[in-house]
Amino acid sequence: MIRFVAITAALFLAAPGLALADHDHGTRDYGSHTMRMASPHDVASTVEKMQAAIEKRGARVFAVIDHAAGAASIGAELRPTVTIIFGNPKLGTPIMQANQKAAFDLPLRVLVMEDDQGQTVLMANEPAHFQETYKLPADLPQLKGMDKALFGIFTEVVAE
Repeated sequence: MIRFVAITAALFLAAPGLALADHDHGTRDYGSHTMRMASPHDVASTVEKMQAAIEKRGARVFAVIDHAAGAASIGAELRPTVTIIFGNPKLGTPIMQANQKAAFDLPLRVLVMEDDQGQTVLMANEPAHFQETYKLPADLPQLKGMDKALFGIFTEVVAE
């Protein structure tokens, strides 16, 4: 746990403008509406934990894209980099009904990657990004539900 807190503190200090989240598992960059958390697990384990946490909440994993494998297929190297695409129609459909263009960003995408320091990091656009980008009503309850679910998934995945 001490190692994890130290890594989180290092990420916070290394990136000006980042604010600590509600828990000390990660950061939220409020300027760009990006949720970012460090994981104490390697990328493969983090992806497995992420899929389990998503499905446990009744959402569906639509795709897992291994970008490093794609790079390897052309003889190139890329640190472990995986995009998980997932969603729950109960949350996403009302958002798309409010502005169908939100389907450009839905279902949700989470990036799990090994950064240049060798740390596994999870990143995703926060639902506030959708509200701002697609001029959605601020009181749309699905946005708050999506934010709570995403933060809960991240927090569960990064727990040791």
